Amino acid sequence: MSKPPEFLYPRAREHAFDEVCEHIVRALEKRHFDVPGINVEFDVYGSGEQRMRMVRRITGQNFSLYFSRSQGLLPEGTYNDTAAVNTVAIEGEQISVYEDHSGPSYYVYVGDDWERDREWFFRSSCLVNSKLYGESRRYLKYSGSDETSRQVRFGYHRYGNKYAETAKFLLHTNDMHREYEPGPHDKPFYVTHEVTERMAAQLKIELKQIEETQERNEPFQFDEPVPVPVEGCPEFWTFAEHRAAERIKTGQTDIDELKLSDRYALNIDYRLLPYGCPADGLGHDPEKLHDGYVWCALNPEQIPYEAKSLSMGNALVRVRPTRFNDIYVVDEAAYEQTRAELSARIDKENEDRPEDDKRTRFTDDEVNEQKRARAKTFVPWLEYDGSFEKPVVLIGREIGLDEVQIVKTAD
Repeated sequence: MSKPPEFLYPRAREHAFDEVCEHIVRALEKRHFDVPGINVEFDVYGSGEQRMRMVRRITGQNFSLYFSRSQGLLPEGTYNDTAAVNTVAIEGEQISVYEDHSGPSYYVYVGDDWERDREWFFRSSCLVNSKLYGESRRYLKYSGSDETSRQVRFGYHRYGNKYAETAKFLLHTNDMHREYEPGPHDKPFYVTHEVTERMAAQLKIELKQIEETQERNEPFQFDEPVPVPVEGCPEFWTFAEHRAAERIKTGQTDIDELKLSDRYALNIDYRLLPYGCPADGLGHDPEKLHDGYVWCALNPEQIPYEAKSLSMGNALVRVRPTRFNDIYVVDEAAYEQTRAELSARIDKENEDRPEDDKRTRFTDDEVNEQKRARAKTFVPWLEYDGSFEKPVVLIGREIGLDEVQIVKTAD
């Protein structure tokens, strides 16, 4: 079985708030990331024996931290360590900093109802081109600059490099007239270190409040293995592309021939629902429905399209999981039935259309309707009652070299 991902901590020390962000992560870990009023989101990336886990986002009542800034290459140079804080938000202000010293990007809240807008403001992806999109004036945007009086009419970006220092000032930008201008009482610029030090001071208050809660005695453990069902391990079937099949053969013969990041069999690929397809109203966690999976079947004859085929030069693979973490089932028949119903409806509509105006394709909404019908049947494997007409197994984790066998390769 693959070893668990290595947990990465923020270790950058370029900005005033970097160190306190690391202390917050470590303090939360001592409390099993379970502190009232604070939500913690994690992420896992990498592959094989070079898989990393990190805190991706921490959100409290009065602050939000988003971690995605590179702290340098990991061993082998395959992946970056991205556990440093990228975006810090406290009441009324937010800053994003980058490993190449470009920016920073700074946002000041100028709306009229902070309690209403708090969650919106803390989600940094919302703060984009508000004037261009006709949204209300609720924030102003500032960018890094070494000047305080530059007339920024078409946006200003400070390109950096690894030898550069962070810009001294944060100067207002209308971003090519896509953002709002300051009012008579708004500042035209801020001093960068004053902003970062003010944010660090606020985060130290949050840290102290975390440290006043009870620690746990035992170490925190991620992802306890879910054991194989007592009735035995079923066989799942899928395809592996040619390069993956060669990697599997090499790893099962002599794992030392593979670099650390290649020491795995199969990894998640095709999403159950694409991000453009809404997941609301389906009775399941939207994040799970939008995740990618290894698509498998219960027999070689029913491997779904999403797993590709031998005719595309892939190998037939038998999967026997050693643990049942992140294994689910959906009913492909729900997708096929919805598709057939929509096709019949289009055919009926086409009867009254002239030949050159007949519809030959589904709309995007109709394609989403088919995928949502399948996603609605989503259920963990260990809760599956065997009633699906065409079950498709979805494995939402990396599959280890000890969990697969190549049965047949393409001619």
